[in-house]
Amino acid sequence: MRGRLDEAFEHRLRERLRFYEDLGIKLFYRHRAAAPRLENPTFLEPSAASSKVDASSSKPTPASSSWKPLATAAKPAPKWEPLPVAQGPTLFEAAERVEGDTLEKIRADMGDCMRCRLSKCRNTIVFGDGSPRAELVFVGEGPGADEDAQGLPFVGRAGKLLTQMIEAMGLARKDVYICNVVKCRPPENRTPERDEIATCSPFLFRQLDAIHPKVIVCLGSVAAQVLAPLEVRVGAGGYVLGEETALINAIQGQRAEPLARPPFPAVSGLQSSPTVINNVESLANLPDIVLNGVQHFRSVGTASNPGTKLVSLAGAVHHPGLYEVALGTPLGRIIDECGGGASGTLSAVLVGGPSGSILPPSLLETPLDVQPLQAVGGVLGAGGMVPLTTDRCVVQTVRELVAYNSRESCGKCTPCREGTARLLAMLDAPVDQAAVRSLSEVIQVASLCGLGQAAPFAVLSGLAEFPGEFGVS
Repeated sequence: MRGRLDEAFEHRLRERLRFYEDLGIKLFYRHRAAAPRLENPTFLEPSAASSKVDASSSKPTPASSSWKPLATAAKPAPKWEPLPVAQGPTLFEAAERVEGDTLEKIRADMGDCMRCRLSKCRNTIVFGDGSPRAELVFVGEGPGADEDAQGLPFVGRAGKLLTQMIEAMGLARKDVYICNVVKCRPPENRTPERDEIATCSPFLFRQLDAIHPKVIVCLGSVAAQVLAPLEVRVGAGGYVLGEETALINAIQGQRAEPLARPPFPAVSGLQSSPTVINNVESLANLPDIVLNGVQHFRSVGTASNPGTKLVSLAGAVHHPGLYEVALGTPLGRIIDECGGGASGTLSAVLVGGPSGSILPPSLLETPLDVQPLQAVGGVLGAGGMVPLTTDRCVVQTVRELVAYNSRESCGKCTPCREGTARLLAMLDAPVDQAAVRSLSEVIQVASLCGLGQAAPFAVLSGLAEFPGEFGVS
């Protein structure tokens, strides 16, 4: 019986691995493992744009919701060499613009292409498929075995997944257009080489120029690099990477710890050059503002903080998940309308994420906004919300938050490194309210970055709103 179970498990595992190989993930990990360590990293090449995104700070962007320092002596400006600018065609400039171009003409110009080595091992040219007037175009990196056999893009296992995604949008494959960067299957589904991409990408740009879609979805890093050149750096995996200078250090291959400011990144950041650095959630608002105007953006949210906020709703609700809500939406409405209501009798709500505050149910009418939350001792923070029921100990919740922040401290500054550990020890003993408040004030004032400055919020709000839980009056 044991042998049959192992054999069945191995079969399922092989099928799963085969599925991921079709998506190119095996090659992704193989290349990651073989990549050299960044001793003296070069961050930008002429073929890469100066934009950089760190995966650890990335946030998803759903569709729009229906809810409507002390003075210091000035330092001389640093000298730097200008960063190279990406050359060649962009999304808005076809590599070979042809007046009145059509998909039929592009395919005819490609002919029985023998321009690169991929032609020697292909069965068919996989040009593209779908509506020539599509508003939505999907671009992958190259055909797989099934696509090479049938001459159509995305018809294998990955194609079934893409079809499900398209149907979930209320569309059909005939309503969109699907193509690849390279039109011939790379051997063993390997990643296309630079020269292969350079040979085939002019035809891709002509396809996009002829269709002129409103939205282009890049399926994989190769398509993203070709169409919107940027470099994605996998983060060091720490909460402190939400701090901008720590993130810059991580991008440069250095220890992920914050730097003293000034100078600010806008003056001296990546490679000592002026750097724009923001969370993906913030940057994702730019297309809406550019396309629809400032007044459209300000029509949602509050006067002081227009727009929306991503809320990670977890804990005692019927429908936990990630929701986009208008800033100013009451906390209770988010729990009821997004989370389907509380799954028990509420005793408290954690608002703001790991560095957030513990608020009582009596404050559920408080708007999700910076100033209203500050007025009641809360913080907007990362936008996390965790309703707690009466069977959940508030003190234990606060302790877990302090322990998390203590573990995530980078250790650079003493107030955060030693202070959070000491604060945690105080919660494991009979609570001396005066001592806890005094230490919390030191941590908040003296810590170098936001992680330490916000670490005591949960303790202070817990003592203010639930003193009896901590055994103090």
